[in-house]
Amino acid sequence: MLENNNSQYLRHITELGNKHPISASEDIHNSQGVKLVKAGSRIDSSFYDKLLKHKLLKPIDQSLIIENCITLEALESKMVQQITENPLLYSMKNDILSDDVFHAVISNLNIPDILLFKLTISEKQLPDIFKQSLHVSIASIYFGLKLKLDIEKLKVVAIAGLFHDIGLLHLEADLFNTFTPLDEDKRKHIYSHPIIAHLILKEFQNYQEASLAVLEHHERMDGSGYPKNLSAEQISLSGQILIVAALAISLTQQKSDFSYKNRLQAILKFNSNQYPHKIVEILLNLLKNLQDDNKPSAKPQDKDAFLDTLSSIWTVINAWEPNHTRLCRFHIKYQTTFLNV
Repeated sequence: MLENNNSQYLRHITELGNKHPISASEDIHNSQGVKLVKAGSRIDSSFYDKLLKHKLLKPIDQSLIIENCITLEALESKMVQQITENPLLYSMKNDILSDDVFHAVISNLNIPDILLFKLTISEKQLPDIFKQSLHVSIASIYFGLKLKLDIEKLKVVAIAGLFHDIGLLHLEADLFNTFTPLDEDKRKHIYSHPIIAHLILKEFQNYQEASLAVLEHHERMDGSGYPKNLSAEQISLSGQILIVAALAISLTQQKSDFSYKNRLQAILKFNSNQYPHKIVEILLNLLKNLQDDNKPSAKPQDKDAFLDTLSSIWTVINAWEPNHTRLCRFHIKYQTTFLNV
């Protein structure tokens, strides 16, 4: 599957090379042993067509060096900064996310160079997706701490959060930049992004559990999710944490006339059978002490009226569209603003 979805990833790399130094760390050969690129060559968009038409001997990012590649120390610094800028993450920190525990988790992740390379490409080419991934990782650590997971399990959910959407680097951006109905082929492409991320992570022995959680982050407890329609106990605890963390963070990125708390509480209320109750309870308890993040710009509407309105809309949608189509629309809606590359 990765080979079939590498064109967009190659485009990200070569286009970034036009403005940021990327070079070949070794000779790059095709599968027949023919040299395509000499070691030390600066990689830019002029290499795209040449590399695309060949099956490479090894994955392209194993043969490249990017200047100022993100380090673990830089990653931790960026995550700490994001905590101060996001009210939900800041509330998590004040509740239980102590500096010492957070540092103990992040500083011991031992992320391989090739995955740091992918994070760097994500940061440069899809900066909002990168930022969201930092947020999801932090939220996942928080839920793990509340569930009293040990340090090894906390590292699993931290890695899963960081890389849950890395598969988006391999998908065409125009799949997400639309609210029009999706045909079956486009839907399959969207469904593939957790599979791609799973395949990337499972190549690393220490990331098997994290790769499974990544595969599951669009599953739902009632079996309505994708890609495997898993339900309840079929979904790992790390996967369940990632499901709630990704939902909670996605809504913090959205502009709305209604407060973040009201929107999130409404989604959880009207979809209570889709989300793991134990983790949702942790989130709802946190929300009680979270100040409203924004005020209505239109005529104020009280919470009960908002919930009634949303309930009516949800009922119509549920009666109108097949479940898998709703899932695609929901995913596109909450990713669109992050893919304007």
